[in-house]
Amino acid sequence: MIFLHNLGLVLRASTEFEDAILAELETPVALWYSKDEEKNRDQDPIEVVTVTEPSPNTADVEPSGTSDESDPEPSTARLVLVLFGLWVLGSNSHGYQLGVLLSALDSTMLATIIEDICDDFDAFSSYSWVATTYPIGLSISQPFSGQLTNLLGRRYGLVLCLSVLAVGQLLCGLAPTLSVFLLGRIVQGLGAGCIGTITAFVETDLVSMRKRALIEGIGNITYGVTLALGGVYGGGVSNAIGWKWAFRIQVPFIVLDIAMVAFYLNIPQGKSRPIRRPVDYIGMVALLVIIILFQFGMNAAGSVFSWDSAAVLSTLILAGVGFLGFILWELYKAQNPHIPIRALMQRTVAASQLSSFFSNFGNTSIMYYVPVYLEVLGHSPGQSGLRFIPLALCFALGSFAAGFFVKVTAKYYYINFPVQVCSVLGAVMLCTMTQSTPSWAPFVYLGIYGAGSGGAYVTRLMGLLTSTDKQHLAVVQSCSFTVRNTGTTIGQTISATIFQNLSVKAISSLFRNQPDLADRISHNYSKLDLLSGLERETAIRIYLRAARGVFFLAMAVLVAAAVATFVMQNNELVDDPKEKEVKGEKEKEKNVAS
Repeated sequence: MIFLHNLGLVLRASTEFEDAILAELETPVALWYSKDEEKNRDQDPIEVVTVTEPSPNTADVEPSGTSDESDPEPSTARLVLVLFGLWVLGSNSHGYQLGVLLSALDSTMLATIIEDICDDFDAFSSYSWVATTYPIGLSISQPFSGQLTNLLGRRYGLVLCLSVLAVGQLLCGLAPTLSVFLLGRIVQGLGAGCIGTITAFVETDLVSMRKRALIEGIGNITYGVTLALGGVYGGGVSNAIGWKWAFRIQVPFIVLDIAMVAFYLNIPQGKSRPIRRPVDYIGMVALLVIIILFQFGMNAAGSVFSWDSAAVLSTLILAGVGFLGFILWELYKAQNPHIPIRALMQRTVAASQLSSFFSNFGNTSIMYYVPVYLEVLGHSPGQSGLRFIPLALCFALGSFAAGFFVKVTAKYYYINFPVQVCSVLGAVMLCTMTQSTPSWAPFVYLGIYGAGSGGAYVTRLMGLLTSTDKQHLAVVQSCSFTVRNTGTTIGQTISATIFQNLSVKAISSLFRNQPDLADRISHNYSKLDLLSGLERETAIRIYLRAARGVFFLAMAVLVAAAVATFVMQNNELVDDPKEKEVKGEKEKEKNVAS
């Protein structure tokens, strides 16, 4: 009940909001069971929509007997409480980790301690693997979310996912070698993969289209605040007692969440009944193999092997041929495609998904290489984490502002342009950083980027939802998770390749008469302390130039993400049935009065 206590403190901070909550709650909210209700509650698992592609002649879901018009929408107060329970104990629509708290915490935490992890295992050449094994685990488990909830129900499906996630956290916190740590990251991804999709379905069931933007904005405020704490938490714990404790400390909280979900959380019944469809195992495995081949080839090129070596060329060619085969399989052979390409051919849906891919690509480049830039300059992980606070808070504010604008105007296209420009502007400013850049500059630059990124998330989501038939929402939402994870993985891989190629060659040239020293420094920039004088200054400039190369890449893909959204149609959000009825009554009253 700690989280509800904290929620109560927040609500009591605003008397007006508290009055509104009390006014709307005509009946008790069934988010948490009382002891009496616990004895009589229904033990049957709650069914949800399976994440599958619809066949041409049938929908993914069957109506439960009531239409949307006859199903009263939950009050704002009920939505806040129910979704709060999901965001804290489950996940928000980002679908990255345990939920808003551990999701955001892990996101910026890893970005600030990844250098310590690589240094501890002496594995800077495996930098990209440390960052991408988690989304690989996500990609494996997410397609099974529908089948999992069909079998166990939402509540116990979440319990299983959280349990697997706890095991992954423990493996990371106790890992004696890099291999065990990477295994732990994959297990984390396996556990967290279904949590985001389950929550997305609940949101779709409970929240009307027009209110969805505002709800996303509110959820992202929680996400942003905890995002701000992640870097400080990771850096502080790493400095004080070691990076492994950053993972170990989370395990008791996950266990607490498991108990609360299992015994107290009551997720409302969905409006749809599930239809079981087969999983596209061939497509899923093919995509994973393609990503791994691509990552191996790009990671080895220029650092382990030369670009024209057989190892690099063969893996990249196999990845390219495999990708072509994957597209053909998904289009013509797969009964239930892992990525439903045909469903993505609608103009706005395609633009939104393409923008999400590029946005996650650019975001992972910034999140992981700003700390590299700062730590090369001598900042500790804790100091680097402080620079992410403006990004997180501005992300939350930008998301809420965009959601509020959409709620008021029922339009999302007009707010899209300024938020996209803001996101690109932040990346452009990061590209201007040099060794002499003032220490306050990263705070400002990341804040500008965060504000644009938060608003852009809302506009892309609304474009996606308003352009998709309700019976196809499960398919498109599931695909969006896969697209974002793929963007994150490929973005980290290409960013690591650029950084390594720009730094390794220059360092090797600088210390060509000292090959052993060159090898140590080129694969571990934390060894710069071994140098002094002009050599150290030159090596620092080399690493900063490599980091700026990654920032230029991020800027380019964020421009592509922005351009993709400009192709989206300017769909108007349909009013809720209740709102339509109220508006109609008001218009009648006006006509009578006149």
